[in-house]
Amino acid sequence: MKKKKNKLKLFEKIGFFKNKYFWIFMLFFVLGVFLRSYNFVPWIHLELDQARDATLVDESLVGGPMNLPLLGPRAAGSFLRLGPISYYIDYAFSVPINNSVVGSALATLFFSILSLIVFYFLLRRYFSKNLSLAVGAIFSTSLFLVTYSRFAWNPNLLPFFIILFFLALLRAVDGENEKKQGWWLLASAVVFGVLSQLHFLAMIVVFVSAVVFLIFKRPRIKAVFWAGSVLVVLFLNLPLVINDIKSGGDNIKQLTGTVEEKSESKASYDLIEKVIKNYTENSLSYWTIVSGSQSAELPRIATELKARKLDIECKESCRNNLGLGIVAAIFFGLGILILVVESIVEKEPRKKDFLVLNLILFLISFGIFTFFF
Repeated sequence: MKKKKNKLKLFEKIGFFKNKYFWIFMLFFVLGVFLRSYNFVPWIHLELDQARDATLVDESLVGGPMNLPLLGPRAAGSFLRLGPISYYIDYAFSVPINNSVVGSALATLFFSILSLIVFYFLLRRYFSKNLSLAVGAIFSTSLFLVTYSRFAWNPNLLPFFIILFFLALLRAVDGENEKKQGWWLLASAVVFGVLSQLHFLAMIVVFVSAVVFLIFKRPRIKAVFWAGSVLVVLFLNLPLVINDIKSGGDNIKQLTGTVEEKSESKASYDLIEKVIKNYTENSLSYWTIVSGSQSAELPRIATELKARKLDIECKESCRNNLGLGIVAAIFFGLGILILVVESIVEKEPRKKDFLVLNLILFLISFGIFTFFF
């Protein structure tokens, strides 16, 4: 009897056994894991890019880790190469099972599952438990996110690393509420060193957003942590540095060439047309992530400022799905409006940091993507 009473007291002390929020979170977490992992290996899907990556990893499984490349996949169909960290991650997951195809896909699955946890902690920076669980449930069951967690592709690791990066960055600027600011800054540097090698545009957007946010906050962190953060990022990108030294800066030349090519190819479009297209694509994409619906459409609007022309094109498919498209556009616009207003009126530092960081991230990403449209 005494042993039973002691066990009951132990369970009472561990509060989460009686916490309904914990069990609700576990429900959606288990559901999210199930949707991402059910029949995982038989349903693995490979495109040409993923088959190429799996072949490279397979060569390293046969010949050893020294056969891993110094450069990663090509960026946006150009000759610019990303860092090789995605290959190294795939290799680490492939070694125990000696299968590069399944191992690469398992890496994506693993970090997708972890993203369910870190996303909830990020949400709790601002939202109540109820709202955090509600948004977390959408994240857990989103058809878009579930689909992209079920096959190996280097950008598919981004949700986890971007969420973790911004969570660490927010902890680094907490001031008096956080005694380990410097260590959180170092943690954010480690995560950035990884995500910077997963997608070129994501690297630019996240880096610029973080710099603007840190300038806005000006956290009092010892110089040794700032220096350490720079060194960590450089160390994680060391393969790129070594390759450029060996090749005479070939990849850096590809970077400048790719940027010039992108800017020249889009030069014929008016700024207003670019902004409209960017808003349209963002509206439809956010709608797909939240609802899982891909049927919403919006008209294509072309402008010619000099000729003062406005051309609106909406074919039959567009007209049939225009209603959902308008809902998506309004949904996106209201989200921006609420974010701006809340960022201004919010007084609590912790919540305001969350809002300001999201606002900066949106403005930077929207501006950069407008340039590339």
